[in-house]
Amino acid sequence: MLKFVTDWHKNEPQPATDSRASTSEETHREFLEYIEQSRTYQEDRMGEYRARFLIPVGEILEEMKARGVDIGNAESRCLRPVVVVSEIQDCAAKLGALSDKLPE
Repeated sequence: MLKFVTDWHKNEPQPATDSRASTSEETHREFLEYIEQSRTYQEDRMGEYRARFLIPVGEILEEMKARGVDIGNAESRCLRPVVVVSEIQDCAAKLGALSDKLPE
C-alpha cells in the first residue's frame, strides 16, 4: 500500500511551471487543463486502490477479528470507497499496528 502511495505521488500531474501562455486567457486555459488532468488522475488512482486493496484489506481485517484482535475503527478507516492518499497511509499504519497485536 505504501508503494502505491509513493507511486501516486511520483506520477501525479503537476501544474505547468514554464508556461508559455502570453495572455491571461491562455494561462487560465492551462490551469483548467491541469485541474482536469489532476481530477482524472485522482479518480483513476482511487479506482485502482479500490480494485487492488479493498477486498484484501477487508479479508485481513476479518481474519484479525476471527483471531481475537480488537480492530477498533479500522474498517471505517480502511474500507472507504473514496480515498485520498493520507487515508491510505493511515490505513497502512493501522494495519501494521494491528498486526503487532496478533497472537503468535
